[in-house]
Amino acid sequence: MILFEEHPYAESTIRGILSAPEVSDFIAGEARSNGFSASSWGNKLATRGSIIYSMEDGEVHGFAILYMHGSPDKGMYIAVGFVNQHIRSRGIYQKIMREIFVRAREKGFEWVWAYISTRNARSVRFHERMGFDFVEVVEKPSGSLHVIRYNL
Repeated sequence: MILFEEHPYAESTIRGILSAPEVSDFIAGEARSNGFSASSWGNKLATRGSIIYSMEDGEVHGFAILYMHGSPDKGMYIAVGFVNQHIRSRGIYQKIMREIFVRAREKGFEWVWAYISTRNARSVRFHERMGFDFVEVVEKPSGSLHVIRYNL
């Protein structure tokens, strides 16, 4: 089942998901790559983001936390995406991504943006298959990131 909660109502769900043991190490790594501590990154995501997540039998299988810019021409930004390792390659994130596209279109956005580590070849390939286009590579203290976007 794919669920959606929009900011500001998503805060408690995001905080709960980010504190799960299988997610917390991932979030700590994401925080470091974005120049934040794990707690400040989690707080930023929880207080400003919306979330689309997949849940079965009370277990969250995957999620994407989104930021929605104020103007449609700037687009929707996928801040973080995750699927539990033990259930990857089952189409869960593909369903989440399709729901992201639906929500972005409903809000009148023109683009969906994401930044992906150049070291994460699996994610880069997935986003290419979903129709994202390469924009540029940006350098961060933590490493290089692909900037990609999907034209709605």
